[in-house]
Amino acid sequence: MAVVRFKSDHVRIYTRGFAGSILTELGFAQPENLPTQSWGMKLTSTENIPVLEADVLFILLEPDDPAIADNYQHWQAHPLWQQLSAVQHGRVFEVDPVSWMMGGGILAANAMLDDLYTHYGFVTRAASPLHECREASVTEEQTGC
Repeated sequence: MAVVRFKSDHVRIYTRGFAGSILTELGFAQPENLPTQSWGMKLTSTENIPVLEADVLFILLEPDDPAIADNYQHWQAHPLWQQLSAVQHGRVFEVDPVSWMMGGGILAANAMLDDLYTHYGFVTRAASPLHECREASVTEEQTGC
């Protein structure tokens, strides 16, 4: 897996930080070709696209910046992009940069999990009767639990 952030004039691939630690705890593995001693790498040319080789790409975009969208489209249009495993297998997911990069703590981690559930098509289980009883006790409703 790779966490990739597009900027207006370059791309960053992160190997450490909040998102990486959460994904590692969930069992995702980073590509072995990436250095793990620093924050990651700054890529300034589409010739560097092979560095992004991973089984899944989590893409961070800032939606209000047209220059970033243009750069992302430029990289996506390159033939090397089409050769990436994640692209070929449909595992390129755009995720919220606030939760994934600027967040920290339980709320951001839960937002990341929500993104993963959405992108991987997981279905949550219906609330169990025990959960409903716990919720009722918190709100002091009597439901016969």
